[in-house]
Amino acid sequence: MCRKLFFICLFLSCSALVAQIKVQSFDSRDGLCQSHVFCVEQDKLGYLWFGTYDGASRWDGNNFTSFHTHDGLMSPGVFCITAAPDNGLYFGTMDGVSVFRNGRFSTLPIGVNSEGIMVQSLLLANDRSLYIGTATRGLCCIKNDSVTWITTEKGLPSNRIRCLHQTRDGNILVSTSAGIVILSENPQPFPCPQNIDVTCIYEDDRGSLYLGTQNNGVYIQNLQNQWTQLDKQDGLGDNRISDICPRQDGVIFIATFGGGISVLRDNQIESITEKNGLASNSVFDILAGRDGSMYFGTHGGISVYKRSQIEVFDEDTGLSKNYVVAVHADCTGTLYVGTFNGGLNIYKEGKWQYLTVKDGLLNNSVFHIHEYNKKIFLCTYRGLCVYQNGRITPVYYGTSRLTDMVWSVAHDEKGILYFGTSNGVLMMQEKKIIPIAGIEGQVNAILPLPQNTVYFGTENGLRIFQNGRQLYQSTPVDSIEINVLFRASNGLIYAGSDDGVYIQNGTDWRSKGFEDGLTHDRIDGICEDLNGYIYLTTLRGITILHPDGRLRTLRNSDGLASEECSPSACCRDQDGHLWFGTIRGLTRYNPAAEQSVTLPPLMHIKSMQVFQKNIDLYKKRAGIKLFYDQNFCKFEYLGVYLPASHKVRYQVRLLGLESDWVNTEQTFMQYANLNDDCYTFQVRAANDWGVWSQPQEIGFYIEPPFWERWWFILGAVLLGGGLAVHLVSIRVKSLLAVERLRAKIAADLHDNIGAGLTEISILSEVTTRHLGKNKTAESIFCLEKISETARRLVDSMSDIVWLVNPKRDSLHDLMVRLKDSYNEFFASRGISFRINNLTVLQQIHLPMEYRHNLYLLFKEALHNSVKHSQCTEIVLDADFRNKNLRVTLVDNGCGLVETKPSGHGLESMKRRSKIIGGRLIIKNAAQGGTRVEFSGKIK
Repeated sequence: MCRKLFFICLFLSCSALVAQIKVQSFDSRDGLCQSHVFCVEQDKLGYLWFGTYDGASRWDGNNFTSFHTHDGLMSPGVFCITAAPDNGLYFGTMDGVSVFRNGRFSTLPIGVNSEGIMVQSLLLANDRSLYIGTATRGLCCIKNDSVTWITTEKGLPSNRIRCLHQTRDGNILVSTSAGIVILSENPQPFPCPQNIDVTCIYEDDRGSLYLGTQNNGVYIQNLQNQWTQLDKQDGLGDNRISDICPRQDGVIFIATFGGGISVLRDNQIESITEKNGLASNSVFDILAGRDGSMYFGTHGGISVYKRSQIEVFDEDTGLSKNYVVAVHADCTGTLYVGTFNGGLNIYKEGKWQYLTVKDGLLNNSVFHIHEYNKKIFLCTYRGLCVYQNGRITPVYYGTSRLTDMVWSVAHDEKGILYFGTSNGVLMMQEKKIIPIAGIEGQVNAILPLPQNTVYFGTENGLRIFQNGRQLYQSTPVDSIEINVLFRASNGLIYAGSDDGVYIQNGTDWRSKGFEDGLTHDRIDGICEDLNGYIYLTTLRGITILHPDGRLRTLRNSDGLASEECSPSACCRDQDGHLWFGTIRGLTRYNPAAEQSVTLPPLMHIKSMQVFQKNIDLYKKRAGIKLFYDQNFCKFEYLGVYLPASHKVRYQVRLLGLESDWVNTEQTFMQYANLNDDCYTFQVRAANDWGVWSQPQEIGFYIEPPFWERWWFILGAVLLGGGLAVHLVSIRVKSLLAVERLRAKIAADLHDNIGAGLTEISILSEVTTRHLGKNKTAESIFCLEKISETARRLVDSMSDIVWLVNPKRDSLHDLMVRLKDSYNEFFASRGISFRINNLTVLQQIHLPMEYRHNLYLLFKEALHNSVKHSQCTEIVLDADFRNKNLRVTLVDNGCGLVETKPSGHGLESMKRRSKIIGGRLIIKNAAQGGTRVEFSGKIK
């Protein structure tokens, strides 16, 4: 009975704090597939899974994704979920077990028809055996793909399995509706209180067991194997226990059916119910998240209870007014809260006390609280007063309304009291109040420092006094209104202004403002936690400065009573908690409960789409090949960070296209018109402290078009080469055929026509002799004409045969031909004919048309020299360089005489030169005579 009374008194003593607990809840209106949540589990990617009457929902901290039977789930009713060792999940349903792996559901074979087998509990043992507890069929064990069923025929007390648990020593405990057994070949009864229906089992780090029952509360086994019962009379919300789960710090949460959550901490019980925001007082399951938050599956949805980082005190929990303008915690743990028109609130040992003008306060608006020598100084609208030993004593009354308002107060190292008013600073020494000259306007902050130095923050800027005299030092805050002054544990001085915070380190000043990440430029309060983090309160929440320069924010979404903080209303108590006054209540923040500093988001890539078509990443994670026209890619990714999912930031880059990280807050990135190449998409996420996760990446390769691939290029080269060889061979064959034809024509002309013309010439001479005396002048003329024509045709034919013959196509042959054609004639006339560089010309081959025109051109030139120049010497010279031919004919005759041309020889020579693309120059030679020069390129 004494034990019962103790727990009741303990429960009542904690009731004053219970109202501070805030729980966030979600139901079907927020995207949950159904509001009856039977089980909660967290997978290795950080997602939370919820089993309901109508399928399973997955939560990433922002959105729910639901899965139903049409997605592969065996049954809409999901009663238990447990994580598989390969990143998969097992779902116990109304009709067996479903397995979720690589984004797909499949059915787990259990050796019998699973229809109608309601799975109520799952246990993955240390040896990776899977135990499946059913509602009517007993226990199924799957080990190394071997399925074994254990029922009452094999020693179970009942086929109705309530829960499963593996102890620290490896034993499997099976709780049935008829008792608990230790699983073995012959199940043995587990020693525990009799006639209890155990619904859940928990074992703490010391080995003590906690048994949650159907109707008898919780039984706790100590190290001496003694059992203690804890039930509703001891403070539990209800005797019907559905789950027991510890938090990381050892606090035990007990889910009841009808009484909400009972929190067992240091032998004290607190309750979390619908009054605190719990979705329903009927709770089925509890999960301790990796971030320290607790997740409750209830009859009315999902509820999230974060570790007591932030708690709110307002009029509903005992404050006289929600508008808190001053807060101070003394060394005894007493909290003093100044309100606007609500007087002074004192919180001590769980109780509130209120002091107003009726109790001696000069005014019910207390703007600043200062402690010195066990005295509490209170700044009000009407002056300064002191609270000590439960009594309030006035210290200063103003003489006018301007000087009545006291905004700040502080003591220096000598015990001198300074207090700032609406019109300057007053100093109290030996009970005398003396104004300090040189300070005008409202004084918002006072900061005494060593070496008799005092900083005064006024509406006109910072004023510095040392040994009672003002120091005229130029600082960035000389003309900026100062709202608060603070000296950190590392010696840095912070000045909060309407233009951000200014930080002094020696003689150097630096500043931070909204553009640097602060929630607002107006800084109203500054305090420091035990780790050296600096907290800046503003009109839009709180900014926390990490010693290494990182920062994060606290806002209303994080649990603040309001984002609009009051000037100078912040402090740290003896437990390290920070208190912030806002216009809607008082906020207590526990930095020690903050784990997010070193916990980065769990980063993973959700999908890759190519022209809005999903790529199966589970099958192609090692490497993805795309065609050249599949160059529009979209990646969806997510950093799962449940403590503050809305504050997750991302950096992405596509190696192969860019090397620098790109900052973004979007959860997708797309790229268009990618060239064929190898790419690697990388993404990483940072929490609200700027702690980055390891990058996740996907490599893919865009193949070039077939006409740019090596095999196509090689084939094209080979085909082109083969075609070129074929065309060349055809050309060679054609040229050979032409050469053979030319040789045959030359031979035929020489052998047949030449012989015939020669015969005609001989016969005409023979006929002339035979006529003898009978020949007449006319017959002689005809015969001579025939003979002459035949000889001329023979000569012309000889030229044609020479031109057609492919064996005579060199420049050397052309020169020799010209010489042979006129040798006898030159000899009869006494003309010397010489050819220079004749042997060099044997390797120079000329096309037939080129050779024909060049031959006739210089034949005409020789003819002109012989006929008109009266020369005695003719020199023919040829030169060939870089495919350029130059042929020169020079005689020593009379030279060119300007007479009216009587023939067409010169015109014929120029025309032939033009035909073969050359240039012809005919002029008088330098030594006399005529010079004919041809120059052209041989192709």
